[in-house]
Amino acid sequence: MTFKMTKLKYLLFFFFNTIMYAQNFLSGNVLSEGGFVLQNVTIVNMKNGNKTFTNNEGYFKIEAQKNDELRFIKENFERESKVIQNVDFLIPMFIKLDRIPIEIEEVKVVIKPTGDLNKDVNRLKTDYSKEILQKKIGLPQLRGIQREKVPNTSLPLAILSLNPDTIYKTASGEARKMKTLYKYEDMHRNINWITKQNGDEYFISREIPKEKIKEFIEFSILIDPQITSYIKANNISAVNFRLEDALTIYLKRLRK
Repeated sequence: MTFKMTKLKYLLFFFFNTIMYAQNFLSGNVLSEGGFVLQNVTIVNMKNGNKTFTNNEGYFKIEAQKNDELRFIKENFERESKVIQNVDFLIPMFIKLDRIPIEIEEVKVVIKPTGDLNKDVNRLKTDYSKEILQKKIGLPQLRGIQREKVPNTSLPLAILSLNPDTIYKTASGEARKMKTLYKYEDMHRNINWITKQNGDEYFISREIPKEKIKEFIEFSILIDPQITSYIKANNISAVNFRLEDALTIYLKRLRK
C-alpha cells in the first residue's frame, strides 16, 4: 500500500509540474506583411530577459508569464511588441512584421538625343489617347478593379527600358509599396466577400468564434491560395469546400 501511495504521489507531482511547465511556455509563428514565414527573428522577453529565435518555418517557443512583454526584432523590419494574455498560452500566436521602407537616392536618367525631334519626344511622352477617346465617344469603363500596373522588373532593366515612370517606381520603392497595398486590399476584399456570402452563423456553427471569423478566412487563404481563384469566379460552393479543409488545421491550433 505504501509503495502504491508513493508511486501515486510521484505521478501527481509529475502531472502538475507538466501543467505548470506548459503554462509557462507559449509558441507561435512570425510572418511578413505578405504572409511569408520569417526565420531568425529575435524574440526577447523584456521582463525576464529570455531570448529565442524563429526557425526556418518561422516557429518559436519561449518562456513567459501573463503581462510579460515580448519584442520581435529582425533587421530591415519594424519592431513589434506583444503583451502576453491568458489566451496566448492556449492558441499559437501569429505575429506580423512590416518591412522598413528603404530610401533610395534619386536616380537621374540622361537620355541621349538621336537628332530626330519626333523620336526623342515620343520616347518620353505618355499616351493617353485611349482614355481621351473613351470620354469623347462615351465608351463604357472596363469592369472589375482598375489599377495602375506595377512595374515587374529590376532597377537595371528599368533603366534600360528608358521609361521614366518605370525607373522612378522601381528605384524609389514605389513598386514594392504598390504590391503590398494591392495584396492588403485583395485580402480585405476577399474576406468581406466570403463573410457576406456565408454570414456569421456559417462559421459559428463550425465552432469558429465570431471575433475569429476574419482571422480564420485569412488563415485559410494564406495556406490555400487556390481559394482566391474561386472567389474571382463567384463560386462560393468551391470556396466553402476549401474552407472545410482549412477548418481542421485551424481548430487544432485554436484548441492548443
